[in-house]
Amino acid sequence: MTLPQIKMDTVLATLDKAMQQNPEEFAMSSMLDGMTDQPALTVAIHEMVKKYVEPLTESDVDISSEGVAAMLIELTACVYGITMKAIKAQAEAEEMNEAWG
Repeated sequence: MTLPQIKMDTVLATLDKAMQQNPEEFAMSSMLDGMTDQPALTVAIHEMVKKYVEPLTESDVDISSEGVAAMLIELTACVYGITMKAIKAQAEAEEMNEAWG
């Protein structure tokens, strides 16, 4: 099973709707929806984010804004990668279950 290709119009419409909310509200509602709709994936994302944030909050060392920006970019790429790989793996598992009964 191949995943649907998300079209740019869909991305832009989703971004437009998301940008109408306060970023904090959007983040909180997304995580709450995730806990209902995709609890395992949401917990995995939370744990990944925690691994990036904890060293920043527990360290006495000042981190440059460039360093923080680089970490945020890397974290975003990791969250995207885990999400896409999990969706693909789940789709493949369901396809195999259907084939093997």
